[in-house]
Amino acid sequence: MTREPSRFAFLHGLSEHGTIIALVVLSVCAAWFEPPFLSRFNLSAIAFQYSVIGLIALGQFCVVVTGGIDLSQGSVIGLGAVVCAMASASLGIPAGIAVAALAGIAAGLLNGVIVAFTRIPPFVVTLGTMSLARGLSLIATNAQPVPLGDPSLMSLPGLRLFDVPVSIQLFFACAIVLAVFLAKWPLGRAIYAVGGHEENARLTGLSIVRVKLVVYALSGLAGGLAGVLMAARMGTGHPLAGTGYELVSISAVIIGGASLFGGIGRMSGLVAGVLLLGVLDSAINLSGLTPDLQGAVKGSIVLLALAVSQFNQIKSKGRVRA
Repeated sequence: MTREPSRFAFLHGLSEHGTIIALVVLSVCAAWFEPPFLSRFNLSAIAFQYSVIGLIALGQFCVVVTGGIDLSQGSVIGLGAVVCAMASASLGIPAGIAVAALAGIAAGLLNGVIVAFTRIPPFVVTLGTMSLARGLSLIATNAQPVPLGDPSLMSLPGLRLFDVPVSIQLFFACAIVLAVFLAKWPLGRAIYAVGGHEENARLTGLSIVRVKLVVYALSGLAGGLAGVLMAARMGTGHPLAGTGYELVSISAVIIGGASLFGGIGRMSGLVAGVLLLGVLDSAINLSGLTPDLQGAVKGSIVLLALAVSQFNQIKSKGRVRA
């Protein structure tokens, strides 16, 4: 009689931590079959690129937990990169970073206001904001990269603390802060409540408008700061920076176990999802496949991971109902 429950508990634990297990297995395989995977240069490249994706994935996570989606993140990265480069040229690096963060928050609040006060689906709203932010970046720069006014910002990607890139440490620190916020603060718990059942959350007295404004503002802030990191790496504020990054952040969130229907998601799963995509991207690049095959393989693996994640959530909901 005790074997069945123990077996189900084991399978449930396996599916619940599947992303972390997949991350470990893929890392071991990559290190075994591709020795350059463990080189300092390769690991540093993964750390920086996916710290940028990780930052916007944190904002995307909050939005997805409420049952929404933010397709404007990639364009906000470009806007943040351009604004940072232009502002730092005349006001200095701290002001450039601050202005980029404010630009991201403004874009996020625009999304939040429209989503909260209208019945327009978040998909449509953020699709429009995506075009708006990218268009503003192209107009402001005449579709040309803007050189950084202070080249010292370009040293940011190479900064290390205890021989670990500062950029990935920033991502982990933000993930910890956000995890504490979601678990301990009333507003953080309200984000899950709104995603679980918005009408019930409204009936209990929660401010749905405030929750949606906060999550989209956080997503915009993450995009603005990611734009600063992109400008530092590229040495310019490029208006096309961040193109397609919103799709990668959504993939990381869903692979990490969050539900597109809202109300479900763990920070540990998100972090594992971001790292899993980074390891996968590096392993495929080192494999020597042509770019076309790389895209096909990567897309197939991501789709499989998304399907498994959603299937596990459906089974979990079925067990809860039973």
